[in-house]
Amino acid sequence: MIRRGLFTLALVALFILVGLPAVWMDALLARLSHGELRLAQTEGTFWHGQGTLALPSADRRQWTPAGRIEWRITPRLSGLQLTLHEGAQPRLRLMLSPGGLRLEQLALDMPIAPLAAAIPHPLARAAWQGHLLATTPGLSCRWNNECEGRLELQWLNASAAILPGRAFGSHRGILQAAGKRFDITLDTLEGQTQLDGHGTYWPAQGRFEIDATLQGDPDMVNRLPSIMNQHARRLSPGVIQIKLP
Repeated sequence: MIRRGLFTLALVALFILVGLPAVWMDALLARLSHGELRLAQTEGTFWHGQGTLALPSADRRQWTPAGRIEWRITPRLSGLQLTLHEGAQPRLRLMLSPGGLRLEQLALDMPIAPLAAAIPHPLARAAWQGHLLATTPGLSCRWNNECEGRLELQWLNASAAILPGRAFGSHRGILQAAGKRFDITLDTLEGQTQLDGHGTYWPAQGRFEIDATLQGDPDMVNRLPSIMNQHARRLSPGVIQIKLP
């Protein structure tokens, strides 16, 4: 009798889990991102659904749609596999296990504008434009925040709405895991505006340190310190230093 009761409870729990609506993914995403990411217009279930990814404005009063995504969560022997699609293209594959997280595939390409609009920082006031491409050859993190691997971010066709008709080229940031921190290297992929710098990121504290120089057309580059407050200063005509915090 007890075994039959336990089996019945297990079946009920299974049906409840399988039938969880997609809105539960929104609740999970909001919790994991501390309210910085949400999913709107969700359809399907928690295990296989779709929704519109939304980012907050800098003042946190509005939400901006950043694209339609589809996800699937599949149980594996080693844990749970999360696969993310945008249209027909696979964009992310993440494994969650008792030991931590393993990012096996990443190919995210999204406009910079909604991302910059969500950043409550003077560096984001220039209404930046272009595309962000995020890739990785492999990245894993244990639950104690110790990570191994590398993440690469490319800012393609960078520009700013306050400087119409001017282009900043394409630039790259490489985040190399080093235990509980990431060492950052900044450089330029193409264009007349040259970026060179380094820094450190501590995920557990959400803290950045950046020290970089940006060199290019003086008429364009020299205007940037005025919108970056104390985070940028002119070193010479056409050369500025960007420093965080």
